[in-house]
Amino acid sequence: MKLTKMIDKYTYPKTPSDDKGFTILELLIATAISSGAILLLMFGFLSMSVTYTKGLTVAETQNTARDVLNTVSQSIEFADPATINPAYINTPSATSASGWFCANNSIFVYTLGVKVTSTTHALVENSILGDSGCPNSGITTATDYINSNTTAQELLGPNMRLTAFNVRAGADNTYTINIKVAYGEDAVLQGSTIYDENPLYYDIGSNQVKCNGQIGQDFCATSALQTVVESRLAN
Repeated sequence: MKLTKMIDKYTYPKTPSDDKGFTILELLIATAISSGAILLLMFGFLSMSVTYTKGLTVAETQNTARDVLNTVSQSIEFADPATINPAYINTPSATSASGWFCANNSIFVYTLGVKVTSTTHALVENSILGDSGCPNSGITTATDYINSNTTAQELLGPNMRLTAFNVRAGADNTYTINIKVAYGEDAVLQGSTIYDENPLYYDIGSNQVKCNGQIGQDFCATSALQTVVESRLAN
C-alpha cells in the first residue's frame, strides 16, 4: 500500500491548478490600490506641469516688463529735457486708450489693453529726429502707427498687453515711470474697461487688471514695475 502511494506521488504530481488562486475580492482590492497609485502619479505630474508652466509665464512677463522699463528709462536718461514730450503721461481714461511719448530720438506709441497678435499691437518704438520728429497730433493707435511706419518695432511679446504706462516729471529733471504688463487671454483676466463698445484690459482708477483665478491660470501673469530716472543731459 505504501509503495502504491509513493508511485502515485511521482506518477501523478500535484498540478498548479490544485493551488489556491486569488479570489475576486482580492483581485478587486489589488486593482483599486494600483489604480489609486496611478491616479496619484498622474495628479502629481499634472501639478508639476502646471507649476512649471506658470513659472515660465511669470518669468516671461516680468522680463518683458523689465525690458520695456529699461528701454524707456534709457531714452529719458540720455535725452535733452527739451526732447521729452509730453513731460507727463497719466493712465488714459475710459474715453482714451492710446497715446505716445517722445524722448531723445525715440517715440513710444501705445494702446492700453490690446492683446499683441500678428495684426494688433500694444507698445511700439520707432526712431525719430529729436524734438522735431515728435508729432503733436495725428496718432491713433499703436497698430495704425506700426502699419504706416515699417521701421517701428513691437516691444511686447505675443499674447501680452500693456495695462498701464505712466510718466511723471518731478523735481531736478527726474521722471517717475510706471509700467504694467499682463499676459493671457481675455478668459483668464479680470478688470476690463469698456472702450468704444469693446472690453479692453487696462488699469484705470481702482479697476486693476489681474488674473481671475479660473482654469488656465498657468497661462496668466501680470508684472508692474516702477523706477525714477534723471535726465543726464539737463543743463
